[in-house]
Amino acid sequence: MLFATYGAPSPPRGKNPLVIILGVCGGCVLLVVIGVVVMGWWTANAFKGIIAGAVEGPETTRKFVTAIENHDYDTAAAQVDPSVQSTITAAKIKAAEEQVEKKLGAVQPARVTPTGPSSQQIPGPNGKPKYMEYVYSIPVRYEKGTATVSIHFRSNDMSTISDMKDISKIKIPSKLTSFKITPDTE
Repeated sequence: MLFATYGAPSPPRGKNPLVIILGVCGGCVLLVVIGVVVMGWWTANAFKGIIAGAVEGPETTRKFVTAIENHDYDTAAAQVDPSVQSTITAAKIKAAEEQVEKKLGAVQPARVTPTGPSSQQIPGPNGKPKYMEYVYSIPVRYEKGTATVSIHFRSNDMSTISDMKDISKIKIPSKLTSFKITPDTE
C-alpha cells in the first residue's frame, strides 16, 4: 500500500527525460542493426555457392569470349569448369569458332559486354528442380554478320535438397559448363 500513497517514482534529479528516451530508442536501433547484420551474414553463408558463381560469371564470360576473338583457345579452355574439361577442350572451342568463321568471315574483336544472365531451373524426374542454370548471351561481330555466344553455368545436382537448411549445398560454378556459338542468321 505504500506505493499507492506516493504514486509513480519521479525521474532521478539532474536527468533530462529526453536523454532517457533517446537512450532507450538508441538501444532499440542498435538491436535492429545487430539483427540485420546477423541476417545478412546468415544469408551470405546460405547462398554462398550461388552468389560466388553469379559474381564471377560475367568475368569468366568476358575472358572466354575475348579469348575466342583473339583465337587464344587455351585461355578460352581455361575458363571451363573442371567437371566438363574432358568434353570442352581447346580443340573443340577452336572447331566451333572456325565453323562460324567459315560462314561469316573473320571475327572482328570488340569490347565484350555480357548481358545480364537469364536463369532457368531444369526439372528432375520428380518435378523438383535438378539443376539451376545461368546463361549469358554475348553478340560477336564478324566480317559478314554477327553471332551470339551463349555461355552456360550449371549448378551441381540439387535433387537431394529437401528444405531451406540444405540451400547452402547449391553451387553455381565460376567457370562455364557449356557454350554455343550461333550465327544470328540461323
